[in-house]
Amino acid sequence: MRILNRPQTIANALRENTLTERDKLNFIWVILVVNSVSVSESSLAPFLRFFTSPLTALLQLLTLGIFIWGILASYRANRRGDNRQFLERFVCLNAALSIRFYPCYWLFFLLYCYGYLPFLYVDWFLSSLIYILVVNGLLCYMYIRLRSLIAYVASPEETTLL
Repeated sequence: MRILNRPQTIANALRENTLTERDKLNFIWVILVVNSVSVSESSLAPFLRFFTSPLTALLQLLTLGIFIWGILASYRANRRGDNRQFLERFVCLNAALSIRFYPCYWLFFLLYCYGYLPFLYVDWFLSSLIYILVVNGLLCYMYIRLRSLIAYVASPEETTLL
């Protein structure tokens, strides 16, 4: 597994363009795992505090599943195309989509938290469910769009973007 190589060996492989796209996908998995189990405020420890009930745990796992599905769908779209430059495409397009996704998320979050969406406060369970569906729906849309953009970039020149 290339990830366990010395950083200099990996740097040489990058310079010589000998890393496979599968190796690049593995680097993304390592970054996700290392960040999730680190001892910081954005790590697994606060994530586990939210597992106060089976429903909450299920909803957290749903979000994690969407992230994993999005990465795999993007990788497969790239592999079906020219199977080159996955990491570069994933990072650049994900950043461009995130710039548009997170303001929508924060707007909805602030409107929800400060009571500007009164129709959501009919019932606690219903309002929580609607919130989870909207947030995960936005996340699904972002990864569906990312997958289509990667498929477009990885396809032959005559392909058009939908």
